[in-house]
Amino acid sequence: MKRYRDLAILLLALFLMTTVGLCRAVMTTASDSVETQQMQLEVADFNNKAAAINQQSFRPVQPEQTGYVQQDILNLAQGYGLEIMKMQRVANDETGETYQLDISGPWVSTANFLEGFQAKDALLTMRYLSFEVVGGKVQTILQYKIYTK
Repeated sequence: MKRYRDLAILLLALFLMTTVGLCRAVMTTASDSVETQQMQLEVADFNNKAAAINQQSFRPVQPEQTGYVQQDILNLAQGYGLEIMKMQRVANDETGETYQLDISGPWVSTANFLEGFQAKDALLTMRYLSFEVVGGKVQTILQYKIYTK
């Protein structure tokens, strides 16, 4: 009888240890599942926000696309009959590239160029603008920043 009692206690102890181990495994799995769901929600939220930004009409461009933006700006200036005297990059940082464009032409063309200053969907800001009348033409110095992502 004592032998059965010892065997019953041993079986009960094994059962309790197995049950505790299974409970821990279930709790760990549940915890991992909650963390996985949280990470999936965060990734989905990020993707939704990124898609919303990319659908905006004016947004930062990839750094390798700044050449295309520059070409759009040059085409715009030439479309208004402005003479491009000089174009150069003056600064570069983690948020974008700053350029200087020196143009010359009639006041009306210069004003129209500045009013319509944009390049497709790129996010641009004017940083500096100066005018000087030389020989009946307006010489304009424009510094602008092309924002990159």
